This record gives sequence, structure tokens and C-alpha cells, in this order.
Amino acid sequence: MESVTSRPPRLGMLLTKTPCSIYRLETITKELRDGDYELVEENIIRHYIYNDINAIGASCFTFLGNPLYKNLISNPIDCYFIPKDTLLPEGLAIVFNRKIKLRFSSCCQKGWHFCIVPTRQMTLAEYGDAIKNLNWNLCEIRDSVELKGLVHKNDDLKGVQDFLIIEIYLLIELWYKQTTDVMERLYANDIHTWIALKKPTVRELMRDKPRAYIIFHALSRLNVISVTQKTYKFDILGEFRDMFGWKVKELGDKPNVKICK
Repeated sequence: MESVTSRPPRLGMLLTKTPCSIYRLETITKELRDGDYELVEENIIRHYIYNDINAIGASCFTFLGNPLYKNLISNPIDCYFIPKDTLLPEGLAIVFNRKIKLRFSSCCQKGWHFCIVPTRQMTLAEYGDAIKNLNWNLCEIRDSVELKGLVHKNDDLKGVQDFLIIEIYLLIELWYKQTTDVMERLYANDIHTWIALKKPTVRELMRDKPRAYIIFHALSRLNVISVTQKTYKFDILGEFRDMFGWKVKELGDKPNVKICK
């Protein structure tokens, strides 16, 4: 893990060598998640030739300081890491795209979020194999009771200007309860904490395409029952469709993004 005083790499820069040790959960045992790639054709994923602050790829992270949930009374998580200064194979690069903050009952855990992206045209299968075949090393990370629920405070939504952001906050809580994927729970914690602490506007969200993409896929698979939840879900998906062209069947579109069920 990185020192709390460390500085992250430049935002959006394509790096061929890992700037620090990077971690990814269940990378060997699971296929790519929906948010790990963006399809541009039926089976071809978007690749990056130039620096891009909105690059989308296989999610990785590093925490600053000691991770809160690395303790002896928690359950082990299937986690792997690539050491610092590892040279990535031709066709792949790593990009730093945002700082993250996870809120727990005892403290906040800061970290950096990276994605590993293709730099040449690849099929989804080729990209998935390229990620799995990297120099991953097994590491010791544990699933603490701290990860079992999201932290709420009375002023979480105070100062939030756009109701769409409130809708996202509420549906992300539902997503957290529904998913059993540890990485998705980290995503949910990050988004929930980001809204509670930063009070972003819709415009700020739309400028953060990687985070918006995670929200899009989370809500695309979210099981909603009440009329209110359905209204919120389709409000948000409609905004993403208008902004990015992401489509789903529930909105009457032929999807141009693969949604895994």
C-alpha cells in the first residue's frame, strides 16, 4: 500500500509501467465485470491511443496507508496485486482516473483508482485473457465487518443541489444490499461516500465518465420493485443515454452495451 503522503500519477496518462503496487479483486477466478470495458461494436472494445481522463478499463486500486479491513478476525478475499514498476505487455497500459474514499464506521479509507486499458483493437475475449495473464500475485486482504453496510449520516444529502444525485444515492444503497460482489461493494461505498462528502452536481457526474459508467451498469442490473424506485432508475438511465448514448432494453432500445445478468 502507498504512503498517505504519496502523490498519484497524472490523471489520464497512459502508463506502460505500474506506478505503484495495484490490486484487483477476483481477477483470476472471475470474468471481467460490466464496468471493466466499453464495447464499440458487438465484440470489439474501446481502446486508447492517447491520454484520456475518461478511459474505461479493468478496475484496479491501491489504498493509502494500512487498509482498514486487513485484520485477523475477518474473512479472506480473493485478491491479487501487480508489484510497482512492473512493465505491462504490449497492447496494455494503466491509467490513473480518480481518487477514492471509502467511508466506514470507524474512519475513512483513502485510495487511488486505476484501470488497465487496451492500446490496440481487441475483442472482449482477447482483452479478458490479457488481463488474466498479467503478472498477478496473490495477496492477503480480508473482508471485514466494516464492509457489511454503508455508513449514513444525517447531513449526507444536505447541500446536494440536483435531485438526480439524491436518486443515485438512494439506489446505490439498494445496489449495495443486492450485490454479493466485493468489488461492486467497494464501488458502491465510493459512490455513496462521494455524494455524501462532495455534494456533486449532475454536471460534475457527467464529467466523471468512469464513475458514471459504473453507476450505469449497477442500475441496469438493479432489481427495483416500487414505483418510486423504478422512476428513479429510469430517470438516471435516461440521463446517461442522452449524455453518452448508453442504451438498455428497459428504455425500449437495442442495447449498444453488453449487460451481463
